[in-house]
Amino acid sequence: MLLKSKKVFFPVIIVLILLGFSFYYVYEDLFVDESKIGTVVDEFNGVKVYYNGKTAM
Repeated sequence: MLLKSKKVFFPVIIVLILLGFSFYYVYEDLFVDESKIGTVVDEFNGVKVYYNGKTAM
C-alpha cells in the first residue's frame, strides 16, 4: 500500500509544479502595470525608449 502511494504522489507533485509554471508564463501579462505602458523610461542619442511591459527572462 505504501509503495502505491509513493508511485502516485511524485507524479502528482510534478504535474502541479508544471501547471504552476505554465500558469505564470501563459498569464504573465496579468502582472504588468498597464498604467506605465507608453511612458518614457530612457533616451539614447535623441531616441526615446518607451516602457512596453514586462521584459523577457
